[in-house]
Amino acid sequence: MGRTERLDRSDYVIENSGDMVALGVAIKELWDRRVAI
Repeated sequence: MGRTERLDRSDYVIENSGDMVALGVAIKELWDRRVAI
């Protein structure tokens, strides 16, 4: 049972990795803009 939970969690991470990358890019852009001001 624990093994299937781990597999489900890895699938969830893989599905949402694109969102995490987009979030990281957005934060970097906001940070760069803040530093420029």
